[in-house]
Amino acid sequence: ETVVGDVGPCSSFERRDAFLTAGPQMVTFLQRCGLRFTYCRGYSDYYSSAKGGVDPGRGIEPVPWDGHALGPYLERLQPGLAQSLGLAVMTNEARSLSNYNRSIGAFTVAGRVVMRTYAAKLRRQSLLRNGASLIGQMLKAAIDRDVPVWTEAPVEELIVEDGLVVGVRSLRSGAPITIRARQGVLLASGGFAHNRDMRQRYGGEQPNKARWSISNPGDTGEVLEEAMRIGAKTDLMDEAWWLPSPRTGRFGQSTLDQARQRPRTIYVDADGRRFVNE
Repeated sequence: ETVVGDVGPCSSFERRDAFLTAGPQMVTFLQRCGLRFTYCRGYSDYYSSAKGGVDPGRGIEPVPWDGHALGPYLERLQPGLAQSLGLAVMTNEARSLSNYNRSIGAFTVAGRVVMRTYAAKLRRQSLLRNGASLIGQMLKAAIDRDVPVWTEAPVEELIVEDGLVVGVRSLRSGAPITIRARQGVLLASGGFAHNRDMRQRYGGEQPNKARWSISNPGDTGEVLEEAMRIGAKTDLMDEAWWLPSPRTGRFGQSTLDQARQRPRTIYVDADGRRFVNE
């Protein structure tokens, strides 16, 4: 079976600084599709001291959103990191939870989070936050526009003709299928957190047996390897979003992340040696 799909109109930028407009354009596009965001005032730019950086930050995040709007697709979403907290907390509120007993403002924010959490439970809502809310809202926008969404359809091979990628060969529910694209193929398959061989090859001195990761279980690297097979250039393969986490499940993953936000906090291992940049 062969399916022909559209990826929509493409825009090309010839000047590097034109990419600065891509972010606002994408946000506007998503808002027009029905997605809702809020400004994270106080969540500083990562490099606020660099030219153009600002201390109050310019980040935005999705609003808390009821995942029940997705129907049966809700069960297929990867649980977000915030779910481990057990509270309906937003990115810009997390630091206040760690310091709820330090100021009236932080206590007020913490109280708001608790009220939101229990209000959602009373309404029987599955309140998605942060990245989960973003993915959920985008999935809902796609479903509402009759965009086909396939699961259990891993990419087997990229189809190359005359030096161009014109489609993919896949297995859909175990059956071979060829998908041809009129305008291009977009790969958004993540990295290789759960691929032991690739981590040993590119991970440098980091733990590399692919046993320690909170990444999506599907982050296994096959699509990246296929792109590299046909000549795709790569960079920063030894970089990742490293998070200190306890080895056992006695404390939630978020415990160390929240503790990191306490003033003057440092982490040491069993030998008293600092092992991470907090």
